[in-house]
Amino acid sequence: MKTNYKNTLAYFVLTAITLVVFVLGYVGLKLQIDFMQKQIVKLNEYKIVVENDRLSLIAQYQILSSEERIKQIASEELGLTNQNMFLGNLEISKERISEIEELVKIKNEY
Repeated sequence: MKTNYKNTLAYFVLTAITLVVFVLGYVGLKLQIDFMQKQIVKLNEYKIVVENDRLSLIAQYQILSSEERIKQIASEELGLTNQNMFLGNLEISKERISEIEELVKIKNEY
C-alpha cells in the first residue's frame, strides 16, 4: 500500500506544480499584454499630438508664405512698390533689329 500512496502523492505534487506554472505563465502573459495595451494607447495619443503639431506647422507655413504677407514685407521692410500697371506694347520692326545687329557686329570687330 505504501507504493500506491507514494505514486498518488507524486502524481498530485506533479499536477500541482504544473498547475502553478500554468497559472504563473498566464498571469505573466496577462500583465505583459496589459502593459503593451497601455503603451499602444499612449503611442496613439502621442501620434495624435504629433499630427496636430504637423497640421499647425503647415498652417503657419501657409500663413508665412502667403502672397499678402510677402507683399506686406516687400512694401514695409524693403520699400518696394506694387507696379501692376500696364505700360503698353513696344513694337520694333525686323529691319531695325537687323540694323542694330550690324552695328553691334561692327562695334565688336574694333
